[in-house]
Amino acid sequence: LAPSEMCIRDRPEIALKVPVVVEHGPSTVARVTRAMCRAKGLDATRDAIRLFSGFARTPYDVAHAIGRGLSQEATPREIRSSEVRLSLASLPSKRLLEDATPTVRAMISTLLATNLSLSKTELAEKAGISTQSVRNHLPTLVAMGLVDETEGQCRLNLSFTDEQERHKRILPSFMLTESFTRDVLFETLEALDELTEEVIEIWVQCGPNGLPDIDRLHTMYDWVDWVRPLLSSLTEERDETVQTLSIGPEIAQQPLTEAGS
Repeated sequence: LAPSEMCIRDRPEIALKVPVVVEHGPSTVARVTRAMCRAKGLDATRDAIRLFSGFARTPYDVAHAIGRGLSQEATPREIRSSEVRLSLASLPSKRLLEDATPTVRAMISTLLATNLSLSKTELAEKAGISTQSVRNHLPTLVAMGLVDETEGQCRLNLSFTDEQERHKRILPSFMLTESFTRDVLFETLEALDELTEEVIEIWVQCGPNGLPDIDRLHTMYDWVDWVRPLLSSLTEERDETVQTLSIGPEIAQQPLTEAGS
């Protein structure tokens, strides 16, 4: 055999384990938000990072929203919550709210794009959905504090871009009070009159970490599947999901004494 062929045949088997981010969290969104804001002459705020992390489906959508939605600033300053709204409004509804239904995305997209409070009928017409769909989903959005409904008119709890509000810091109440996801979920269920014995049991019988096992709520309420990730991002409790990818053959582990003999 040629020397090169002998080297190939006699080489040891190698397997690599590479950590791969399969679900981006706030840290990735923070880096993207800061970089894109910097390119626009803006400083990313904690509010902005949380909002982009919660509403945009991926970091790529965050980059697209800021790149397409905002103009270049001549004098550096902090990004306003009204400008986050403007950025998010530039995204198609399918790029909003991970795991939410198309109906909920259409409602949020419509509320982001308007500077006026809307009636249920107006919201349904502008979102291209039925009034009954609005009635089905609006109570949850209101109960969690994402949407405000007053005298039949609803709006997203995020600063409008008009002269009256564009400089104000208007956010969902749980962001202002620094609430935990589990607390917002409990208050949401309470507002929806859903504090059943089974729900209360979740909070009474805490898990090994001393916290309620809110994973159980996923089997009880469909809306928890998209509300929980949104709340986790807005309350900064969401982490990146990392999985280890193995490349190469599976190599059986040997004790050091056996390998050295």
